Amino acid sequence: MMASKKSAINCLSCAQVFTAFVFIYAARLLHGYTNPADVAAINSLYAALGYPSLPGWVPNGGDPCTESWQGVLCNNTDISSIILIDANLGGELGDCLSSFSSIKEIQLSNNNIGGSIPSNLPVTLETLSLDDNQLTGKIPDVFQGLIGLFNLDLSSNNLSGQLPPSMENLSSLTTLHLQNNQLSGTLNDLQDLALKDLNIENNLFNGPIPDKLLSIPNFKKDGNPFNSTTIAALPPPSSTTPPPAPPFLWPPWGEADGPCEESKAKRCKKTTNRVVWIATAGVVLSLVILVLAILLFISGNRLKEEGRKLSGKMKEMLELARQVPTLISKGNGEIKTQISNLGGEIKTQISKGGDEIKTQISNEGGEIKTQLREIKTQISNLPSPCCCLDLYLDIYLYPYPCRCPYPRPPPLLLHSRNE
Repeated sequence: MMASKKSAINCLSCAQVFTAFVFIYAARLLHGYTNPADVAAINSLYAALGYPSLPGWVPNGGDPCTESWQGVLCNNTDISSIILIDANLGGELGDCLSSFSSIKEIQLSNNNIGGSIPSNLPVTLETLSLDDNQLTGKIPDVFQGLIGLFNLDLSSNNLSGQLPPSMENLSSLTTLHLQNNQLSGTLNDLQDLALKDLNIENNLFNGPIPDKLLSIPNFKKDGNPFNSTTIAALPPPSSTTPPPAPPFLWPPWGEADGPCEESKAKRCKKTTNRVVWIATAGVVLSLVILVLAILLFISGNRLKEEGRKLSGKMKEMLELARQVPTLISKGNGEIKTQISNLGGEIKTQISKGGDEIKTQISNEGGEIKTQLREIKTQISNLPSPCCCLDLYLDIYLYPYPCRCPYPRPPPLLLHSRNE
């Protein structure tokens, strides 16, 4: 019983909570509270921007239309505008901008938003201003359904590449600012738009400028490598045959005598000017060819003279080449004679030196023999005992044996002599 009572109370509580939620949701709708789809979309945008400090903004849920979120304007329950200019925003734009149900204006100029332009945009947009940010990459091809967009500003970013083909579908576009980027290619996709203000300065656009763009009241195009010519608008188809070409006139600067109708005066004038320019170019080209011919003739004569001088120098060089073997043979004979003379002198000096050495040796040997004889004579003249002196002198000085009558000295004296 107790369990059944508790379950009944819980069911009653759940029913009350559900009923209260329904009444609150219905009350919000009746009092103009924000569309839940727009709440989810702005929550996603807030997350993509990195949750910057914006008064009133919350990460999840909230009621932008009644809680005074900074920069948010509503039309009844729908968010109609988000205007956050110079709000120090970063991050990126995310991929949920197309989730806004009926937003008409997004202005996020002069911030630090990076990344690329979203690949899906709300089809209800009328103004999109993302200038002075850090957007990169190409402009996506997402403008097929934006027939109500009349103001597009993507200037002062780092966008590159060519303009998407879907831009030609922006039938309501009157203001387009793309200056200060790195966009390239031609402007052909813009020539059929109802533009009144076009700024494409400081990009990389090239090719001729369509004539229709030159009629835009406020057209700024400086800082692009455009060609000097423009694309002329195609004339309407006509069943009449084209007029015959005017006759060639000389002199080329004379006026044409052929009849020109008022409706075709411009065409006749262009044809005449073209003939004048062609004839003038022909005369100038003829003069240039004549001058070149004269220069070639003068250069030819100079070349002939230089050729004669060069041939004379070549002959002299050949004559010197023929004399080289003779000079070499003479040089070889002189070298051989010098070598033989030098060898004889060296032999003579060597023989003289040998004789001098022999003479010195013989003289010194005689002197030594004489000294020895004197020593022998002195010894022989000494009194006895001579044999005792023999112990201190070399025995080979005496050619005969010595017989000493005296006794031999003691061993100590013999030992001293040996030392």
